[in-house]
Parts: sequence; C-alpha cells; structure tokens
Amino acid sequence: MNDSGSDLQRHATDTWQVIRNRFGLIILSFILVFAAAAILTHAKVAIRAAWSNPPGHGGEIVTEILGDDALRAQWEGEVTAMRERINGNRRAFVDALAQAGAGDFSHLLTGRGMFSLLGLSDAQLAQLRDEQAIYLVARGRINFAGLSAVKIPLVAKAVAALLR
Repeated sequence: MNDSGSDLQRHATDTWQVIRNRFGLIILSFILVFAAAAILTHAKVAIRAAWSNPPGHGGEIVTEILGDDALRAQWEGEVTAMRERINGNRRAFVDALAQAGAGDFSHLLTGRGMFSLLGLSDAQLAQLRDEQAIYLVARGRINFAGLSAVKIPLVAKAVAALLR
C-alpha cells in the first residue's frame, strides 16, 4: 500500500476494525525478587504497546476487497445482511416492548447502528442484572446485534416490568 492512502482506506480501516495478527509467549524466570518487579513492569509496557498498535495491514485488506468487484459485492451483501438483521431486531424489540406494556419506544426505530439507549436508571439496571441476569451498561445501552429472536421478548418483558 502506498503511503498516501485514501480517505476511504483510512475510514474503512476504522470501520472494519481489522486487527493485526498477534501471538506470543513470554516466560520469565527470576532469582532476585527486586529484579522480577522491574522486569515485569518493562514487560507490561512492551505488551501494552504491542496490543495497542493499530492494524499493520488493515488498509491493504480493505484495498484488496474494495478493489475487486466480486469481493466488494460479497462484502456489501454481508453488510446489508447485518444491517437488516440489526434493524429487524430493533423493530421486534419495539414491538415486544409495546406488547409487554412498556409504552412507546418508537424512538428506537430511528436509531442507527448496533446500540441505543433505553434511558434506564442505575437502580433499574441493577434490578435487571440482579433479578433477571440481564446486563446493560449505563443509561440502559442495549446492543441490538447481540439480541437473538428468542431473547427479544424476554428482555422486553423484563424492561416493561421495571417501567410499570
């Protein structure tokens, strides 16, 4: 890949989140305890740097896929399928919330991407976690890509029960 890179390559690499292939093993044996602590600190810095590096060849992969008509068509088909599944999960969840008596959550249908906020309090989130084993992050951030068709009505009923 040339050094100039296109905007498409830079943005696609961010979007695709292509991760550098990494593997390794480190075995350290120490006689002196004070040396062990110092070497462990240096090893942690090196490991963190290795895992935090941006992809080494992500842009090349993106260029290869977007530059080949067949691969690009396959990728676009896969992205479309993922988007349709996520949007289907959104619709199903909103419908399930309404059926469970949670009120109007139609605003979730205008969202884009995998996540939306349900606007739940910390106490409600703790109740979902403790009583239903449903884990959402702050403000009830829900991952629609992570919901299965079987789980959607279960999660919706649990959320509706909180809101009654």
